[in-house]
Amino acid sequence: HIKGMLYGQKTCIPHIMRINLINVISANDNMDIKFGFREPRSLLNKIVRERNRLSKAIQAQCDEDIVDAFFNFAVTAYHVKDWLIRHPNSNIAKGAVEAFISVTPQLETCRDICNHAKHFELNYSPKTIGIDSTITSLGEIVKRGEFFDIYGTTDIAIVLEDGQRFLSEKFADSVISAWESFFEKWNIN
Repeated sequence: HIKGMLYGQKTCIPHIMRINLINVISANDNMDIKFGFREPRSLLNKIVRERNRLSKAIQAQCDEDIVDAFFNFAVTAYHVKDWLIRHPNSNIAKGAVEAFISVTPQLETCRDICNHAKHFELNYSPKTIGIDSTITSLGEIVKRGEFFDIYGTTDIAIVLEDGQRFLSEKFADSVISAWESFFEKWNIN
């Protein structure tokens, strides 16, 4: 919405409230770049929203939206760790968070996705064997071919080093569940 406001595009903000943000924000303002995120729980709530966006993308069957939503979910899910370690009110040692990630293959997969995106290649052996687009079930036509059509639902398949296989929504659910158990163990509100 902000980008739209900056470039004069229509937004969902009522016309009376539309303002030119460039005139309102100055270099002298005390700005906070956390942008609505204040504590580790804020990021946990965001991964739940990202999971919902992933579900909507799968329902809409838009390949780019599925990939974007899955990537956004993984990046946000992995960076919950930074908030747990660095938040001023946190009493959790970095080692405890890293140890939890190292015994949670789904979080290691989120780490692998983040590191690959950031560095383009990994300088370690990832715990993830592969992530790829897959057709999961019979349904609507997914792709029309010259000689035949492919029916099904496009999704993302994740295969972990230990042989576990997940479709994206189940993977996301397992990541959320893992973080929720960590928050509960450490009594994080």
